[in-house]
Amino acid sequence: MSWGNPAAATATPVAVKCEYPGCDNPAAVYVAIGEDKTKAASCCEHALFENPIVALVEGSTVAVSEAVTKKLVAQHEAAKAVLEAAKNSEMEARLMVGNYAFPLAGRKEGVNNLELSDGRVVKLGHKVNYKLSSDNEAVEKAEDEIDAIGNEGPFLRERIITWEAKFSKSEYNKLDTSNPTHAKVKAAIDKVLEISNGTPSLEVKEPKAKLNNQ
Repeated sequence: MSWGNPAAATATPVAVKCEYPGCDNPAAVYVAIGEDKTKAASCCEHALFENPIVALVEGSTVAVSEAVTKKLVAQHEAAKAVLEAAKNSEMEARLMVGNYAFPLAGRKEGVNNLELSDGRVVKLGHKVNYKLSSDNEAVEKAEDEIDAIGNEGPFLRERIITWEAKFSKSEYNKLDTSNPTHAKVKAAIDKVLEISNGTPSLEVKEPKAKLNNQ
């Protein structure tokens, strides 16, 4: 199949036409075609061919197609499976390199180096996790013991044990701005509250009938 115009696919005008031969429908996505994976604009109908969808047409006003959505979901599930397999394979290989070339008994915390005969240097980062007990009373008791040691005790304790400010979204949501006190509290918190969008999660649940038939 010969279709696609690399030059036209580079720009993203407001209205992009499908590049499939003889089609004049507005494009909704870009698909990869040919051995060189050229990016070509495609309408929803032609996006359902075997070509993978590689991008969305910015500013497209084409109505959402369930068929295209299903194809994108399938691509995501396939990519996720590849990613998980690669992550597991990489982790297994990393652990084998570490356990074989850097026995745990001889490792130091931090970076461990091993120079190979070809000049390459294998660097293994050995991390050791430290955290205080979740029992705040026990931690406070330890702080009291340190403070009682002498003048240098509190100085050292403040440098070693630090308390971190934590934000409770559930309690924040309970603030009633019609209450003057709540409104002032919210205004004060909002001054130091940083809000940003996280990475979206995506899950596809199979129909109950399909699950029961398995």
